[in-house]
Amino acid sequence: MIWVQGESGAKSYVLPNNTTVPLWDSETQTIYIKTVDQNGKPSMTILDYVERTEETDKPEVVLPEYATKEQIDSLSNQFVGISDKLNSMKEFATKDQLDELNNHINDLGGQIEEIENRITSFGKPQSSNNRRGNK
Repeated sequence: MIWVQGESGAKSYVLPNNTTVPLWDSETQTIYIKTVDQNGKPSMTILDYVERTEETDKPEVVLPEYATKEQIDSLSNQFVGISDKLNSMKEFATKDQLDELNNHINDLGGQIEEIENRITSFGKPQSSNNRRGNK
């Protein structure tokens, strides 16, 4: 473990190129992950740590909700049905009605695309927002 005094101590800690090292703050409960790239440019991620006691509640993990294949198929069928209605109504509908239906179809298409993106991203690692500082 390499101990430094505060953030200024971590910033002034010299590292060779292509190196990453954790630096432990001797004054606060902080860890500085300092990295120096191949060109000698340093960057630092700052992590705070706290003691977890038995009484401390563990953070609740909220899992994202995903649509089932059946739900996507249902939306897709609705989309096709509305599209068919629009095509069959062209000779009976006003321009405003057609525009409104087109907007509705575009909204449904966007919803279907968003759900498909969620399904394809399922299981991929999510980036953590629990860090503060520079990367």
